[in-house]
Amino acid sequence: MQKTKVFFSCSTTMFTDHAPRYRKVIQTIKDSGFDVISNISIEEFDNPIKHKDYSRYSDSSTYQATIKKMLDAQIVVIDASVHSMTLGVLLAYARANHKPCLLITKERKNDTQDMFVSGATDSSFTYEIYSEDNISKIIEEFLRKYTIKRTNRVNFVLDSDTLSRLDWLAFRMHTSKTEIIKRALSKYEPED
Repeated sequence: MQKTKVFFSCSTTMFTDHAPRYRKVIQTIKDSGFDVISNISIEEFDNPIKHKDYSRYSDSSTYQATIKKMLDAQIVVIDASVHSMTLGVLLAYARANHKPCLLITKERKNDTQDMFVSGATDSSFTYEIYSEDNISKIIEEFLRKYTIKRTNRVNFVLDSDTLSRLDWLAFRMHTSKTEIIKRALSKYEPED
């Protein structure tokens, strides 16, 4: 059985300084039984390269690859403790594509600044402020909400014309084929 993929992203500004905290997030996701993908190589969270320019992971040349990785994942976790416009774009893209999304920020002493998303009411979006003591619990509880819904894997047999149309729609809508099928099926859900 294929594991659920979680896309994790964080600011690449001063990445090596924050890598230990990001590593804890990734380890919690893995310990919860998920595969983790990121715009940064997962191995580099464990062994950041001291003099590497990690800001290149936020430039326009890597944008399409980052979006593709996020669309391939079923769940999105973003650590926005370090302010970054790139993370804002990724968050907006995840929400536009109906991905369950957890946005986390590190608790700061005497920090009264409120993130603009804290008032969001979408049930598939969660915003949490974490400390070293509760980060694992926050992530585990969020992931638990979305593992219960994934129960069965279904295979479809499609003729080549239908598959071509599905590929074209996925490309045009910048989403996965699975997401297109889910959206199509949700239109036919019976009303309560």
